[in-house]
Formats: sequence, C-alpha cells, structure tokens
Amino acid sequence: MKPGIDPRTMASASRLRDDLLKVADREIVGVYVHGSAVLGDFIAGASDLDVLVVMDDNIERGSITAVARTLAACDPEPAIGVEASVVTRSAAKTPRAPWPFLVHVTNHPDDRKVVYGVDGEGDPDLVLHYSVVRRRGWTAVGTPAADGVGEIDRATIVAHLAAELRWAAGNA
Repeated sequence: MKPGIDPRTMASASRLRDDLLKVADREIVGVYVHGSAVLGDFIAGASDLDVLVVMDDNIERGSITAVARTLAACDPEPAIGVEASVVTRSAAKTPRAPWPFLVHVTNHPDDRKVVYGVDGEGDPDLVLHYSVVRRRGWTAVGTPAADGVGEIDRATIVAHLAAELRWAAGNA
C-alpha cells in the first residue's frame, strides 16, 4: 500500500481486483488505482474510485462484457462509486491519439453508464489517467504501473490539463 492511501479504499480496490480476476484472470495485464485515492485528496463518501484496467490485446468481447458488468456492480465503499477505463495492453504501453479504449464504466449513483469503445473512437481523458497511473498509480495486480503504461510527452499532458481546467472553469 502507498503511504497516505486510505486503508478502506485499498481494501475496496483489492476486492474489486479479486472480482475482476474471477471473470478475466488470463486476460488481465494490470489493475491500477489512480485519481484522488493516490493523489491525496480522496474524501470518503464523496470521491469516486478511479481504476484503469489493462487487458490483453486479444481480449474477447465476452470477457470485456464480463469485466464491464463486474465494474458496474462493484461497491467501492468508502468511495461513492467507481469510474473505470478498460484498455488494451498496446493502448496503455504506447499511449497516443485517438486514445482508444474498450469500455468505460461509471457506477456513481447519479451517473451510471457503460460506454463501449468503437474502432477509431477514443477518450482524451486517458492522457491524464495514464499520466497519473504511471507516476503515482497503485498496482492492485499485474505489471508495475511504470512498466505497463508508456510515457506521454509533457506538451501533450499540459495541453490536456489546460483543456480540463478550461472545461472546469466553464462547467463546474
């Protein structure tokens, strides 16, 4: 466990890891906790649990669906919900636009959704997720975060961070 991470949050992440391994053990490359849980500003009952799940490149659709269902059904207490991105090993190892993903799952009580990635479609939010995972992420299982997630150049990170701040200033 990383210093400063709430032990209840890590216990919840560990239960989620175990549940994911039950449905896709052979295809999981790594499960990583990122976001407020590792950055030091997690608030029990208000923050979500941010998770990046890295899967084998040859993952079958049935396994993706099973992982999505497991993420959607999890109770990440003391977090208010889980926000998870599921990506392939290649996408994580060599991160670049269009930032492809297999599925995103959110089970926050006010914003439940499962969004499957489509060929050519990506999620620019992955830039910052990858960056936090690589530098501060907690590896729940699998390849260490710094080995499983590739480097993103500083200019790309700064551009995406600036876009996030502009969005927050206008919408939050």
